Amino acid sequence: MTSTSHAPHFKELLVIGDILDPRSGQRYEAMLVRSSKIVDVGSRAKFDFAGMERADLTGQGTIVPGFVDAHSHLQTGSRVLGLNISVHTPPADCIDDIVAILQQAAASEAGSQRWIEAQGNLGQNYRLTDKRYPNRHDLDRVSTDRPIIVRFGAHVWAFNSVALNELGIDRNVVLPNPAHVEVDEAGEPTGIVNDLVMVESQMPSMAIPGPAEGSFGAALVKTATDYFTARGVTTIGEMTDGIDSLSSLREAILSDDVVLRVKLYALDSVVRELVSAGTAPSVLGLDDSRLEHRLMLGGYKLAADGGISAREAAVWEPYADRAGYIGQLGLSPGEVERLVEKAEKQGLQVLVHAAGDRAMDFALDEFERAAGKLESRDGRPSWNSTHRIEHLGNVFATDERLKRSRELDVLPVVNIGFLFGIGDSMAGVLGEDFATKPLYRLRTLLDLGFPAVGSSDFAGGLPEVSNPLLLMRVAQDRTTFGGVVLGEDQALSPIEALRSVTVDAAAALDMEGLIGEFSPGALADFVLLSSDPLAAQPDELGDGTVRVLETWLGGKRVWWADS
Repeated sequence: MTSTSHAPHFKELLVIGDILDPRSGQRYEAMLVRSSKIVDVGSRAKFDFAGMERADLTGQGTIVPGFVDAHSHLQTGSRVLGLNISVHTPPADCIDDIVAILQQAAASEAGSQRWIEAQGNLGQNYRLTDKRYPNRHDLDRVSTDRPIIVRFGAHVWAFNSVALNELGIDRNVVLPNPAHVEVDEAGEPTGIVNDLVMVESQMPSMAIPGPAEGSFGAALVKTATDYFTARGVTTIGEMTDGIDSLSSLREAILSDDVVLRVKLYALDSVVRELVSAGTAPSVLGLDDSRLEHRLMLGGYKLAADGGISAREAAVWEPYADRAGYIGQLGLSPGEVERLVEKAEKQGLQVLVHAAGDRAMDFALDEFERAAGKLESRDGRPSWNSTHRIEHLGNVFATDERLKRSRELDVLPVVNIGFLFGIGDSMAGVLGEDFATKPLYRLRTLLDLGFPAVGSSDFAGGLPEVSNPLLLMRVAQDRTTFGGVVLGEDQALSPIEALRSVTVDAAAALDMEGLIGEFSPGALADFVLLSSDPLAAQPDELGDGTVRVLETWLGGKRVWWADS
C-alpha cells in the first residue's frame, strides 16, 4: 500500500535522523526547515527543540536529498504507460505473446477505442526470442479492421496494415529527416517506422489520434506518482509535448495532484515558438506566483538526429546490423548556433539530442561557432547558461569528443539507465566487440571536471529507468539487462552514484544550491530510504532491498509507503 498526502505544511519544522548530504559527504542529526527551505543543518544539540514541530525519523533509515532527473518525458510516458496496453518484456517473451496480449485487449472493454495502442520496450527486439520487432503481418493477426500501433520507445513504432493505410504510409511515401520507413525486399513497408515522432508536427496527417477527452489528466497524475514521486524523485527536467498536455500538467501541479518540481525544455515546435517569442510565461501560465519553483522554464530542446535504438542516429560508419546505413541529420548548419545566441540573451539553456557520432560532431561544431562570438573566461566560453548535448557520453564517447566538450564547456549528459536497458543492443551498432568500446563514460566525465549527470530519458519504453536507485546501481555495477558488464573502469563509487542523481543532476538544470543537497537556502526536498545507500551492495539498490519510505517536497511529506 502507498499513500499520497495533502498534509499541512509547517512554517517551521525540525527534521531529525540520519541525514546524508551528497555534496559534502557529511552526515547530520538534524535539519531546520522554514517556509519550505533549509535554514541550517547540524547536530541535535545545535537546535532548541522547545515548542518546535518535529519530524523524528531516527532509526527509520537514511535521509537523502530528493532525487533529480535531468531529462524526462513525463507527458509522453503518461500517455503510453497510462493509456496504452503494456506488451513489455518481461513478461512478453516472444512476438506470439505480444499478439496474444493484443488479441485479448482488442476483445475487451479496454480495447473498445478504434485505435489499439500498445507500449513495449526500447530495444525489445534484443529481448524477444524472435530477435526482431513484430511487423504488419504479425499485427494483422490481431485485427484487419482496426488500426494498431505498438511503440517500442519513442523512436521505433510498429503498425498493422490498416494503420499504414490510414496514415498514407506506402512504398511511395517520403518522410522528412530523420524519419524512415522500413521496407521489405519487394519495396513494401514492413510496418516498422522509425522516428515518426520527430516529424509529426510537420505532417499533421501522420499524427496518431490523441487520448479520449479527460483521460490524460488521470494518467498524468498516476504516472507522476508511480514512476517519480514514489521513487523519491522531486525534480525533473521535462521535454514538452504540446500545449494541451502542458496545460494538464500545470493544473495537476497547482492542485498538488502532481507533487514534483518541473523545469521545462521546449521540444515541440509550438511551445518552442512561444519560448522564442518570449511569450511562453504568459501564454502557458508559468508566471503564476503559485508555480514558483514548481513549474519553470528551462530552455530549448533540439534533435540533431534520430534514436540509436531505431538505428536512425547519424553515424560516420554504417551500423553493424543495418549494412550501408548511416542515419540522417535532423538539423541544418546554423540552427543550433542561432538558437544558442538567442538563448544566451534570454538566460535559457539549449539541449541538443545527438545520439550518433556524426550528430555529436555536428552539435559540437555548432556550439564552437556560437562560442566564438563570446568572450572567454579561463580559456573557455563565458556562457550565461549550462548548455548540454544529450546522449554524448553514451556511445561513441571518444576521449577527443569529451575533451572537446570540456574545452567548449558544453555538458555531456549520459543516460546510464540505457546501459541496463539497451546496452546489449549496442552489438548491432558497434559490432560483436561492442563491450570493448568506450560506453557510458561517467568516470571519464568526472575526471574531466564535469558532473556525472543522472538522467533517465524516461518516456515509457524503459519504465524502470525513472528509478534513481536503479541508476545508482547501474552506475556502480555497469551490468546490462542481459548480464553483460560494460566498462568496469567507468564505475562510480557509492557517494558518486548518489551525487549523480542529486547534486550533479541539479547542475544540469542550472539549479545548483537550490535542489539536490542539504545546504542553507536549498529547498527542503528529501527522501527517507529504508537503509543507507552507501552501505548497500549495488544489486540491493535495484531489487527493493533499499527502498523509498517517504518523499518530502518543501518540508511537506507528499508520499509514503505503509508498513
